[in-house]
Amino acid sequence: MGLQLGTSTHAVVISSWKAARDLLDRRGAIYSSRPSFLAAEIVMPAPGNYHLALLQYDSKWRKERKTAAEFLKESEIEKRSAISEAESSQLMYELLVEPERFQQHVLRYYGAILISSLYGMRAKEFADNSVVKRFFDGQDDWAAITAPGFIPPFDIFPFLRYVPEFLTPWRGWKQKVQSVGQNQHALYRELVAGVRKRTAQGRSRECFILDLLCRQEKDGYSDIDIEYIAGVLMEGGSDTTANTFETFLLAMAAYPSIMKTAQAEVDRFFGSGKMPTKTKEAELPYLAACLLEVLRWRPSLASGIPHATTQDDIYEGHFIPANTAIIMNIWGINHDPEVFEKPEVFDPTRFLRHPSGSKTSADGGSGPLGRPVWTFGAGRRVCVGQEMARGMLLLTAAKLVWCFDIEAVSPDEIDTSINGFHGGMVLGPKAFQARFRVRGEHRRRVIEQEWANADAYLQRFE
Repeated sequence: MGLQLGTSTHAVVISSWKAARDLLDRRGAIYSSRPSFLAAEIVMPAPGNYHLALLQYDSKWRKERKTAAEFLKESEIEKRSAISEAESSQLMYELLVEPERFQQHVLRYYGAILISSLYGMRAKEFADNSVVKRFFDGQDDWAAITAPGFIPPFDIFPFLRYVPEFLTPWRGWKQKVQSVGQNQHALYRELVAGVRKRTAQGRSRECFILDLLCRQEKDGYSDIDIEYIAGVLMEGGSDTTANTFETFLLAMAAYPSIMKTAQAEVDRFFGSGKMPTKTKEAELPYLAACLLEVLRWRPSLASGIPHATTQDDIYEGHFIPANTAIIMNIWGINHDPEVFEKPEVFDPTRFLRHPSGSKTSADGGSGPLGRPVWTFGAGRRVCVGQEMARGMLLLTAAKLVWCFDIEAVSPDEIDTSINGFHGGMVLGPKAFQARFRVRGEHRRRVIEQEWANADAYLQRFE
């Protein structure tokens, strides 16, 4: 679908996997930039080009993308696996002793892994003024100011730049955006300063930012570059993944028969005497299918982050001018009834029948639709951390179903429709209630012992 907004603003919405493949994957050289985001430019320090996910397709983006890829490559993830193991054990203990706060525990867990890996410090509690809570509060503020309609549509109606703010519905928007930016940058600066301080005191732990600081002059990064590289990695690795895992919890509470099947598979592989550890998707195919179905069914970034063209193009007879915003309708691709059988139904077995969960006729029956799911985006802007995210999700989901039965407090309160999800930039379940019943006293003792071991390990980051 092509749109002309105002006199000079163009947008194209892609709602098929084929168009996403043809344009974003195969013509990535001209479909990999970004439109301008006024809120982002105001949020960040001048000149406003520090957010990796929003950078134009240029040498700065390529350089920072390469740096992010270093943090997220398989060998580095393996080095940090002990952090994920320990933090996931703490999450299981938190669900055991304070199950009513499960949503806060999930946020703490995914934030804590990134904080330890990036900055070498521990995020033990999700409490007022804690680093991890301040981060997620900032993410909520960031989502609010980037929501459609929060900022005047200057790109569509340029004359609004000359209308006094008090005469418009957008009174106070710039002050709010600036406040969000000040708080965000203060946190990112504080976290990097903490690494410098601990290093000077001789008590730093190995972490990614320490490595960046050691080679800062060689790499040519400014202090602000490093602060935002780390901050954006934390944004990308925690918020969306936490929402995806909450959706998995919702699905397990809503569909107990699916949960029982996943539990049986995990029990067969790991037995009943030891909590699951890091594993591969091929070893737990049904549980892996559950997570792929979560990613398809309720993608955390339902419309992704828009791409932009850098030159004119023609696709199937349609002219697409340069500087056109290309919006990848991930929700539409994931719910296309021509591709997926009953797309609104949560059915993990679709990924056991076909690698991409599609009808076998959708892509000629010869293979997946280019990838298992399109939820991580496409082209040269595809999520660089998707392997880490899927590994974290599998580990945590395996531990969860091994430890607990997840039950709806009231079936009527579990809303799996789109009405049960909050919108904005990141899609996730609205607040819901669930019970976490430990699967026997022996497993309770295992959880408690694993927590003691995890706490002893994580104390090195305090």
